Amino acid sequence: ARYWMTMAEKGNGAAQYNIGRMLYYGQGARKDPIEAFKWFLLASENGIEQGRIAALLLADKMTREQVVEATVRARDLRRKYAR
Repeated sequence: ARYWMTMAEKGNGAAQYNIGRMLYYGQGARKDPIEAFKWFLLASENGIEQGRIAALLLADKMTREQVVEATVRARDLRRKYAR
Protein backbone atom coordinates (compact mmCIF):
# COMPACT_ATOMS: atom_id res chain seq x y z
CA ALA A 1 0.00 0.00 0.00
CA ARG A 2 2.83 2.42 0.79
CA TYR A 3 4.50 1.70 -2.52
CA TRP A 4 1.25 2.27 -4.41
CA MET A 5 0.60 5.48 -2.46
CA THR A 6 4.03 6.82 -3.37
CA MET A 7 3.45 5.99 -7.01
CA ALA A 8 -0.13 7.31 -6.94
CA GLU A 9 0.98 10.65 -5.52
CA LYS A 10 3.49 10.92 -8.38
CA GLY A 11 0.68 10.52 -10.92
CA ASN A 12 0.80 6.81 -11.72
CA GLY A 13 -2.72 6.01 -12.92
CA ALA A 14 -2.58 2.28 -12.19
CA ALA A 15 -1.44 2.93 -8.63
CA GLN A 16 -4.18 5.56 -8.23
CA TYR A 17 -6.77 3.03 -9.33
CA ASN A 18 -5.39 0.41 -6.90
CA ILE A 19 -5.49 2.89 -4.00
CA GLY A 20 -9.08 3.72 -4.93
CA ARG A 21 -10.02 0.03 -4.86
CA MET A 22 -8.35 -0.45 -1.47
CA LEU A 23 -10.27 2.48 -0.03
CA TYR A 24 -13.55 1.44 -1.63
CA TYR A 25 -13.36 -2.13 -0.32
CA GLY A 26 -11.57 -1.35 2.93
CA GLN A 27 -8.58 -3.52 2.07
CA GLY A 28 -5.62 -2.46 4.19
CA ALA A 29 -7.39 0.80 4.97
CA ARG A 30 -10.67 2.03 6.38
CA LYS A 31 -13.49 2.17 3.82
CA ASP A 32 -13.75 5.71 2.52
CA PRO A 33 -15.90 6.34 -0.55
CA ILE A 34 -14.85 9.99 -0.82
CA GLU A 35 -11.15 9.14 -0.92
CA ALA A 36 -11.84 6.18 -3.21
CA PHE A 37 -13.69 8.45 -5.64
CA LYS A 38 -10.80 10.94 -5.52
CA TRP A 39 -8.31 8.27 -6.54
CA PHE A 40 -10.60 6.82 -9.21
CA LEU A 41 -11.05 10.32 -10.64
CA LEU A 42 -7.28 10.88 -10.74
CA ALA A 43 -6.72 7.45 -12.32
CA SER A 44 -9.32 8.29 -14.95
CA GLU A 45 -7.55 11.56 -15.72
CA ASN A 46 -4.36 9.56 -16.20
CA GLY A 47 -5.90 7.31 -18.82
CA ILE A 48 -7.07 4.37 -16.71
CA GLU A 49 -10.43 3.29 -18.14
CA GLN A 50 -11.25 1.20 -15.05
CA GLY A 51 -10.83 4.37 -12.98
CA ARG A 52 -13.35 6.20 -15.14
CA ILE A 53 -15.86 3.37 -14.85
CA ALA A 54 -15.33 3.01 -11.09
CA ALA A 55 -15.77 6.76 -10.59
CA LEU A 56 -19.04 6.73 -12.56
CA LEU A 57 -20.41 3.75 -10.64
CA LEU A 58 -19.37 5.14 -7.27
CA ALA A 59 -20.76 8.61 -8.02
CA ASP A 60 -24.21 7.03 -8.34
CA LYS A 61 -23.92 5.85 -4.72
CA MET A 62 -22.65 9.15 -3.31
CA THR A 63 -24.34 12.40 -2.41
CA ARG A 64 -23.63 15.51 -4.45
CA GLU A 65 -21.70 16.92 -1.49
CA GLN A 66 -19.48 13.84 -1.32
CA VAL A 67 -18.70 14.05 -5.03
CA VAL A 68 -17.84 17.73 -4.68
CA GLU A 69 -15.61 17.02 -1.66
CA ALA A 70 -13.77 14.25 -3.53
CA THR A 71 -13.32 16.49 -6.57
CA VAL A 72 -11.88 19.27 -4.41
CA ARG A 73 -9.49 16.81 -2.76
CA ALA A 74 -8.34 15.60 -6.19
CA ARG A 75 -7.78 19.18 -7.32
CA ASP A 76 -5.79 19.97 -4.18
CA LEU A 77 -3.60 16.89 -4.65
CA ARG A 78 -2.94 17.79 -8.30
CA ARG A 79 -1.90 21.29 -7.23
CA LYS A 80 0.35 19.96 -4.48
CA TYR A 81 2.31 17.73 -6.83
CA ALA A 82 2.30 20.10 -9.81
CA ARG A 83 4.82 22.32 -8.05
